[in-house]
Amino acid sequence: MPGETGAMKYKMMFMPWALMLGLTPGANADEHQVLYPESVEIRVFYEQGKTIFNTSMSDNGSEHYFTDSNPDTREDGAPTALWVRTADGAAPVPTPGIGIPADVHITPNGETLYFTEFAAEHSYILSMKRADGGWSAPEKVTELEMEGGASYVTSTRSGERVFSSAGDIYFLGDGEPEKLPRAINSDEGEYDPFIAQDGSFLIFVRQQPDIGDSNMFISFRTPAGWTNAEKLPSPFNLDKVDGSPYVTPDGRYLFFSSNRAGDGVLRTYQAPFKAWFEASRQRMEELMH
Repeated sequence: MPGETGAMKYKMMFMPWALMLGLTPGANADEHQVLYPESVEIRVFYEQGKTIFNTSMSDNGSEHYFTDSNPDTREDGAPTALWVRTADGAAPVPTPGIGIPADVHITPNGETLYFTEFAAEHSYILSMKRADGGWSAPEKVTELEMEGGASYVTSTRSGERVFSSAGDIYFLGDGEPEKLPRAINSDEGEYDPFIAQDGSFLIFVRQQPDIGDSNMFISFRTPAGWTNAEKLPSPFNLDKVDGSPYVTPDGRYLFFSSNRAGDGVLRTYQAPFKAWFEASRQRMEELMH
């Protein structure tokens, strides 16, 4: 798939061979069941079949969206599908007319779902609006169309968006998409960007040729620009595949996809994050003064 070969390589490692041809509670938060428990250590948050990746949640923590890549478990045999999980269970999110959907993201206001379509000739970002207890038909997001393809969009409360294209991360505010600076983009390939709801930091995935896998990096947004990306330490990253980051709106937990168990299964993990995050941000602020 032109332009997003690296992104697909990262995901294809876990897809079946056939594919290769702030939690900030709202006013009604207590009316919903938060899906993730309190935790003081990294734990498996969710697994389904052999391969799931990508995490996005509603603000009140009652909806968990993810990408499933277990075609042998589905009647249609599709290589991927978007899923949503609530207290009542998990079910596919209909994406009519889309053969290979992935990388689902629900906006902070809960009204829009973004996802990627990996088509034969290109990759596109599409959106669906919440309507009538479900979601509207998918539509291409024209302002995010790129010559090199586009994938994995996430957004802030103010509507800023970041996404990946041809192994680099781009930012879209009020104008045209801008390639983020060398503080973030390298020659190794950057994917799966997650931007905080207030736009204050970015966590993304960088391919690591030296270890043959991928790791998560963080960059802070300052008045002077984006800081040099810092690799998240162990135990957030191991010498495995670690990616698809998502941080709860209050910064308490980092969710990510990993094959760290060594059994060939890609699971979603939940990790306490706030203590490390605040210490890292404090170090960054001290260096700037």
